[in-house]
Amino acid sequence: MNTSSGYLGLYYKKAINPLISSLSTYIFLDHCFIDLKFKTIYLEVLKSNKSAVNFDLNFGFQIEKELVIEEKSYYLMSNDYKNWEEKKTSAVLNILQKKASKVKFDFEG
Repeated sequence: MNTSSGYLGLYYKKAINPLISSLSTYIFLDHCFIDLKFKTIYLEVLKSNKSAVNFDLNFGFQIEKELVIEEKSYYLMSNDYKNWEEKKTSAVLNILQKKASKVKFDFEG
């Protein structure tokens, strides 16, 4: 598959272990960029959801612009392959990369 861009939506229950949400996000993003050859991934996050915004910033997403949809404010965020590869060298993502290498997972479809 050679895809130029796509939208991503990730939602985690508050009770989920932060390591699980971080690790699954890392694995999925890496799959999208490396295996599916996405060049850019976009997502929309409620501006008021500061923890989700910070979570996404930690994975290399950048705020592109603010959107208003049905009277709610969102950030349109993006991450591209080059930025992802650079961000993977950060201390936090480096730890996740090591943990991901020990996890068995499979993507179907």
